[in-house]
Amino acid sequence: MLLRCGMRRFLHPAHVLVSVLGVVGSLTTATQYLAATFAYQPQLGEPLGRVAGHSFYPPHFVFVWTWRYGSYRPAEAYLSTAVWILFAGVALTILCLFGLAILRGAPSSKRTTYGTARWATSDDLKRGGLLVNDGVVLAQTDDAVLDEYVDDNGERRLREERPGSYLLRHNGPEHVFVFAPTRSGKGAGIVMPTLLTWRGSVLVYDLKKELWHATAGWRKKFSHCIRWEPAAEYSARFNPLLEVRAGPNEVKDVQNIVEMLIDPSGKRGDKDHWKLAAGTLLTAAILHVLYSESDKTLAGVATFLSNPERSIIETLELMLSTQHTPSGPHPVIASSTREALNKSENELSGVVSTACAFLGIYRDPLVARNTSASDFRIADLMHAKRPVSLYFVLPPSDGERLTPVIRLVLNQIGTRLTESMAAPVYRPAHQVLAAIASRVFRRGNVEVLPPAPKDDGPKHRLLMLLDEFPTLGRLSFFERSLAFFAGYKIKCLLIAQSLGQLEEQYGPNNSILDNSHVRVSYGANNEKTAARISEMLGKSTVVTENVSFSGQRLAGWLGNKSSSEQEHGRDLLTPGEVMTLPASDALVIVGGLPPCRARKVLYYADAAFSARANLPPPEDPREQAREFLVRVVSNDWEQRKLSAPAATPPVPVSPANDAALPTLMGGGATAVPAPPALGAPNVEELAETSSPSSTETPKASPGPAAALPVATGASAGSAAVVAPKRRKARPQQQERLSLDLFGATSEPPPLERAPSGDADEPSEAPPPSPHSDDADPFDMLWKSGIAADGSTPDSDDDDEGAPEEDPAPVTSPRSRRRGDVPL
Repeated sequence: MLLRCGMRRFLHPAHVLVSVLGVVGSLTTATQYLAATFAYQPQLGEPLGRVAGHSFYPPHFVFVWTWRYGSYRPAEAYLSTAVWILFAGVALTILCLFGLAILRGAPSSKRTTYGTARWATSDDLKRGGLLVNDGVVLAQTDDAVLDEYVDDNGERRLREERPGSYLLRHNGPEHVFVFAPTRSGKGAGIVMPTLLTWRGSVLVYDLKKELWHATAGWRKKFSHCIRWEPAAEYSARFNPLLEVRAGPNEVKDVQNIVEMLIDPSGKRGDKDHWKLAAGTLLTAAILHVLYSESDKTLAGVATFLSNPERSIIETLELMLSTQHTPSGPHPVIASSTREALNKSENELSGVVSTACAFLGIYRDPLVARNTSASDFRIADLMHAKRPVSLYFVLPPSDGERLTPVIRLVLNQIGTRLTESMAAPVYRPAHQVLAAIASRVFRRGNVEVLPPAPKDDGPKHRLLMLLDEFPTLGRLSFFERSLAFFAGYKIKCLLIAQSLGQLEEQYGPNNSILDNSHVRVSYGANNEKTAARISEMLGKSTVVTENVSFSGQRLAGWLGNKSSSEQEHGRDLLTPGEVMTLPASDALVIVGGLPPCRARKVLYYADAAFSARANLPPPEDPREQAREFLVRVVSNDWEQRKLSAPAATPPVPVSPANDAALPTLMGGGATAVPAPPALGAPNVEELAETSSPSSTETPKASPGPAAALPVATGASAGSAAVVAPKRRKARPQQQERLSLDLFGATSEPPPLERAPSGDADEPSEAPPPSPHSDDADPFDMLWKSGIAADGSTPDSDDDDEGAPEEDPAPVTSPRSRRRGDVPL
């Protein structure tokens, strides 16, 4: 048995085959050499056969001829050569046997028992589309040399000794998720380089206002650059209620707003009876405010529900008796109001107090002013003529207080931009055949293909760059829609400090990480995140050799030595190695590719990036609002100010929407002038309205309810809305009307106007007022930003104030090494 096992171990079939072939080949070579030397004479014996004049003899004839003719002196030299040929063949055979033994004993380089994880090569990066010239900047190739040092303040910093050959970028439709500890270089390595190279639209969640100061100056050269800071004195404005579309979509839009109002923190399972009942009341209140009140803002909703001049019962009865439509009250408002009136006094008090608590943040004068109008529309992000760079700035001091406001607007943006997808453009078959015939037969009387129908798809890609994404709480819609955002040309760059921070808001089984095709990590500071990163990198199969010696203990040498090999799996990086990852390294994990160990990007050490960073941003809000000047005043609900029953006291008109019409109450009541509000500008005076008996009706905005005739006169307990005539404003007054951004006691810094003829100077000819007699209804509809299909067309004034051309592209040697196309 031992002999059999030993023979199986050493006598491998390949060894036997090589030995036989080597010996037979050596004998045959020596035999044929002697036969050719002796000219195949008959004395050599009978050959095995003849081919092309050559005789072939048995291999062992070399020994016969050596024995027979060895004493023949003239043949000694030839016989000696044949013997040397035989020895050389045998020696070569022995060397081949040794080589086979070594190869057999060498460990296999493709062991896959426990895993095949490895680091990506340049071919892998090229195949994965990471060596492109556009897209989100992830890292740079590992041939870069970064040196770590400690500055005078004791902070660890990096300096770039040698840049990498290429930047690793991702320009596909998939999303990118970055998780790295605080102060690890996420902003300098990913966020800043991306904002300084991305030429599409971008939505930035900027916590510290650093990104605005560093990147807005360059981005304003080719895009509308807008900063919305809810608690800042000088900020652009956005009114979420003006995104509600009058008509079939109004209830859906309002319910989406209410859904975020009653869930300010995003905690799962936190909706009780009081919140649900408050949501129903808020839906009715918002619809009523949009239809019949002047202050169409969330602050106006809060004021309407807590009006000190009437009780909540009177407020609900007002909502129930108001004629929102020609047939009576709005059905949703009527049913929700009746549901509230059916509650007991204590329950109704709890519902109302809960609803008012959700609107408490909008009582802040700064928040109320910054949500009183809209200097931009959601559709502008992807449908404007030029890209839009929208920065949401939220100081850390107001983070917890103002997060519900940011959550509401983000949910609105995500919902609105993913409602419809542009349909493919098709031409009728007869037009295609006519075009083919005209080209084939060269007939001039056959028209060529007409222009294709207008494509309503987005004009720009949108990058949603959300720094410290988990601080926004759980966005349920965002988690669900992340899977299909890419189909609407929306790419997300989400940044968190750790995976635990993400799981705290979305749970351990969330789909945020699953829907992120690209993941970038700078290491970890906690064991759970380090273990998860180690699992993402995968396992490889390694072989270890165990050597043992045996023999007498007191002998001068050990008699026997034995070795054995064993395969086992090893993490490409263990959790401990992830936690001790060098500060210069970055891990890039792309689906379908081996993981890449790269180097961080330092934007301040790159000449191409540093030349674009820290340019002066457009700090003046008037300069930001100028981008969409013609759409500041008009909105879809501007003329929807309906009258209430005659017994109801008139509601004062608020100047929040500065183009609002005064409401005439039934029974000959006169219009109530608007009281002075905080920060209200000195707008043009309104002309005297006509008498209540007048049958003149306003030009209503095109909507399902406004398209129907409204009862006029003082009969039926209600009065019709009468459009007053307004005096034409001077250019200075019109500019102040359109740019109502400041309080009466707070003046903005002076705005340096461009020379005459400069494109940046706002037009001195104001757009016609929507209430003037010579205003074209279709023109005002266009300028309001609302098309017939509900979309937002781009006005011709979008290019007013066209930015200066981008400076010459950087063509430094480094940029050429990183790609033929400059940054």
